[in-house]
Amino acid sequence: MQSGIATERDLGTLVRLSKWPTNAIAVCWENPSPADERLRSVVRTAVEDTWGGHSALTFNGWGACEEASLGIRIHIDDAHPHVKKIGRFGDGLVNGMVLNF
Repeated sequence: MQSGIATERDLGTLVRLSKWPTNAIAVCWENPSPADERLRSVVRTAVEDTWGGHSALTFNGWGACEEASLGIRIHIDDAHPHVKKIGRFGDGLVNGMVLNF
């Protein structure tokens, strides 16, 4: 950072083509259960307070995925947390994000 002005280089890397074409992104859970309701709520709050609170993005849905659900599809698993594709390339991808509570 020079002269107190952050440049794109200072802020990290972005795959420009992966940017969502909309600011409203659907989110759903592949395998929600009553036992993990509190932890799903923690994730939702964290996403809305960070990405939603510091950008123009909004996240909606947050219910159980249906067969044709688009957006971010989160699978809860006892595995290493990861995404299979970045940004819009994961739109509607079954188990596109894996979270380990």
